[in-house]
Amino acid sequence: VPEIGESSETLPEGNVSVTLGRCGRIEFNVDVPGSGGHGAVPHENNRVNAITQASIIALAVEEYSRSLPSYKPFEGSPRVTNASALVTKIDGGNGTLSVPDKAQLTINRILIPGESPESALAELKNLLEELRNQGKLQGSTIGKETSWPEVTILPRPTPLLLPYVMDPTEPVIREALKVVASKASELEGKEVSCFPGVGVSVADENRFAAEA
Repeated sequence: VPEIGESSETLPEGNVSVTLGRCGRIEFNVDVPGSGGHGAVPHENNRVNAITQASIIALAVEEYSRSLPSYKPFEGSPRVTNASALVTKIDGGNGTLSVPDKAQLTINRILIPGESPESALAELKNLLEELRNQGKLQGSTIGKETSWPEVTILPRPTPLLLPYVMDPTEPVIREALKVVASKASELEGKEVSCFPGVGVSVADENRFAAEA
């Protein structure tokens, strides 16, 4: 799969893109409770279908994604980089004649520089709260306890891949760009200029940059 970002754009003749930053990435898990019950009478006793509730959340995430901020990393950048949210997985039910009593969604969140896992988590919690306040979500009541969908950061065995961007005016970066331009010019047999770019997807360097 080709790189997605500045380097995938068509640049003016004599320009090459050098990645000086990347967006970050984090995954969230949403646990959605349902009531359970016999599927032949799904609306009896205000039963709650966890899959239906998960679908409402998935559609809301689509709208939320379209409202997320954009980022133009460098002056003259050919591409505006957008934060995004994408539902990548829904699990729920067991295929029997029962009202699904639980479902889960996995949400992939692309972070632009300036965003953090904590801020993205807070936004998703606010989104679920808005759906509750608007009456679009139902709580699942068992006895005296009412449960609502909850969102958490999906655990991973390695560190989170956070967004980063390097300043092209820093002396060491400026010198590195000169070296790359010089070598590219040798290979092309003509003068080549370096264009600083940002990758939309993540890579190992996200981790290295976070520890630098």
